[in-house]
Amino acid sequence: MNVGVVIKNGVLIAPSPVTRHEFTGVVKSLLPRYPGIQAFGWNPLVKDDERDIFESAARKEGFDDFEFTERSETKKLVRAARREEYVVVYCAMCKQIRDDRGSWNQIEDFIRERSEADFSHGLCPKCAKKLYPDLYDEKHENA
Repeated sequence: MNVGVVIKNGVLIAPSPVTRHEFTGVVKSLLPRYPGIQAFGWNPLVKDDERDIFESAARKEGFDDFEFTERSETKKLVRAARREEYVVVYCAMCKQIRDDRGSWNQIEDFIRERSEADFSHGLCPKCAKKLYPDLYDEKHENA
């Protein structure tokens, strides 16, 4: 996917806003060519008047409880106060989320620590076929 991205001084620069999906496409094309790269991060700057729309879109993309957060004076994670702009910090490839301590967490752990949610995992048909092509049975695709 070509979104007109240029690499300058180790930073990807795009002439216009890049969606998470577009960024993932750029990253997938760059990683095989530059095996020494250790990480990419997609951290869009979201203006306050775009906050509600961005949070809603993130929830639709699978980040069910996504909202901009910050630490309160008592160090509790709370919904972020209104401000001019916000920065989203999660990995466009593996979807890990960076917490307020700067640590990267699996999205399940991040949500589990902040809610009553728990997770169980399975494989969708596309991934089952990719990971286990010899064992994948097409008749179970809709099971």
